[in-house]
Amino acid sequence: NKTINIKVKDAIIKDISGRIGIPVDVYVDDKMNRILYLRCKVDILKEALVAKTNIKKGEVLIDELLKYTKLPINKTRNIQAIEKENVIGKVATSDILENSIITSNLLKERTVVFRGNQVTIRLRDGDLTLISVGQALQDGFIGQAIQVKLLNSTLSKIIMAKVIDVDLVEINLGGN
Repeated sequence: NKTINIKVKDAIIKDISGRIGIPVDVYVDDKMNRILYLRCKVDILKEALVAKTNIKKGEVLIDELLKYTKLPINKTRNIQAIEKENVIGKVATSDILENSIITSNLLKERTVVFRGNQVTIRLRDGDLTLISVGQALQDGFIGQAIQVKLLNSTLSKIIMAKVIDVDLVEINLGGN
């Protein structure tokens, strides 16, 4: 017929083995009776983007292949957080196993212009837009500058153009 109360102290004690103990004061009939040390394992979790299923080298990443999961921080300590929307559409540079953390070194931009293919060249200067035909001299992904050879020119000139979309490159001269 005694009243037992416990009070968890705001402290953490680590023993020589590295285990963590939390001191708990035990009161019997409002009198301090003893201190117990609750041993526990504490994991600090961090959200990480992982493969929902196995992803093969060369596969384009889509939403259905990815998920967020919480992992112990010691597994994610040196990994730069990456957001799902920043990897959708990229290509796996190697096989990625299910539940593996997705990192930027496992991905590359998806090639949309291929060396040797015919491309549309769009020349923009303010409101003026000229369209021409060329041949890609390099593979390229969206946003990348590549070499393109003009095809309907008597000069066979090689120019640098920015990849805008599949088989579309652009030279923007600025202008008003």
